[in-house]
Amino acid sequence: GMGAFVVIGIVTPIAEDLNASPGSVALILTSYAVAYALLSPIGATLTGTLPRRGVIAGALAIFCAGSMLSALSEAVTWLAASRVLVAFGAALYTPLAAGIAVAISTPDTRGRALARVFGGMTAAQVIGVPAGAWLAYRFGWQSAFWAVTALAAIGAPLLYRSIPRDI
Repeated sequence: GMGAFVVIGIVTPIAEDLNASPGSVALILTSYAVAYALLSPIGATLTGTLPRRGVIAGALAIFCAGSMLSALSEAVTWLAASRVLVAFGAALYTPLAAGIAVAISTPDTRGRALARVFGGMTAAQVIGVPAGAWLAYRFGWQSAFWAVTALAAIGAPLLYRSIPRDI
């Protein structure tokens, strides 16, 4: 949640640092959205037969790598390209998280499990976007992407270890 939407709160510092207009920096929002929409069904098709825990951990690793590239970007075009990689990770991750929640729940707790998945993602946005903006204005816009990178790097192995093998 934070990684997907953190850009909303840091357009101005990015524009100022990269000597770009806020409008051109909005390209990074558009590149993410278009990539997510196009890559979600493609990713699901390509990974549909693979073990779920490996795919979801891999999706978060892709997200992590894209976030690291975002932090290292020195031009709007490179930042937009890195956001495509982030979107691919997210496009794999989000439907998998919902599917795994359903798969490991009993029939009578599936609704609650889905609510927790999407509630957690919403909470990450509600807390993460302002936190990312604070980091960006306090320590530079790259710090918001480094925070996302660190969270994804911690999350990927935790997910891999916590999800049952037989999903």
